[in-house]
Amino acid sequence: MKTLYTDCFCIGKNPSNIGGGYLVCDENNNIIEKKEIFKKGFTNNEGELLGVLRATELIDNGGTIYTDSQNTRAWIKTGKSKARPDLNSFMQQAKDNIKLKNLSVLWTPREENLAGILVENNS
Repeated sequence: MKTLYTDCFCIGKNPSNIGGGYLVCDENNNIIEKKEIFKKGFTNNEGELLGVLRATELIDNGGTIYTDSQNTRAWIKTGKSKARPDLNSFMQQAKDNIKLKNLSVLWTPREENLAGILVENNS
């Protein structure tokens, strides 16, 4: 797979008392993975990061990942966050995968994010 889209969801509100997850799909709207995570205090930022991280694991070398989260892109660029140090290992892992596989992680508006559209339709 050369192109993947990611988005997240919270169950109920953000942050969620129940959990949330992420969805990864390809350019043909095929859901590659949808994962629910049951965790008190789960946030949309956590879900966005985990979705991009998983996409870095699934995608072919030289591929492109689209996300509608500027925050996640900034976190991955630095590999750390003062606000969410509990997620730093995930940020660094995504950063390492991107470098190793020569990936691009690009921003796309939510209304153009295929994974976001699928999240809306599957919730």
